[in-house]
Amino acid sequence: MEMAIVMARNSGMDWILHLDTDELIHPAGGGEYSLRKLLHDIPRDVDMVVFPNYESSVERDDIKDPFTEVSMFKRNYDHLPKDTYFGMYKESTRGNPNYFLTYGNGKSIARVQDHLRPNGAHRWHNYIKTPKHEDAYEFLSFMMQYKGYTSFFR
Repeated sequence: MEMAIVMARNSGMDWILHLDTDELIHPAGGGEYSLRKLLHDIPRDVDMVVFPNYESSVERDDIKDPFTEVSMFKRNYDHLPKDTYFGMYKESTRGNPNYFLTYGNGKSIARVQDHLRPNGAHRWHNYIKTPKHEDAYEFLSFMMQYKGYTSFFR
């Protein structure tokens, strides 16, 4: 990811994002579903935008392409009314203490700038300042995670 930051700077990129092969960004905040437009409208003093994740639920075992065939997702708890989240928690986790099978802290997109560094695969940091971030919750944008379809992602 460090080399990706260098490459992004050298290419004149404004933002950088780390996505796995089983993830997509859904920029629902604007009418045209444009990530470029959504990021363009972020105030200049914001260094990072955090997108909550939705996790796919295995609907059937014959899925060939989860990106086009899957329609059922666990919504991030930040996109649910709290009474719905806590009221359905036991049923949706089925004994697993975690709501999601993998992770629930979403992914972030960082503004390319001096001293930027990765802070794991989910966040970005800066060597000389604490990045100011904005949550994408208000845009109703999210990152979709397609776990559980191992035959597709081999």
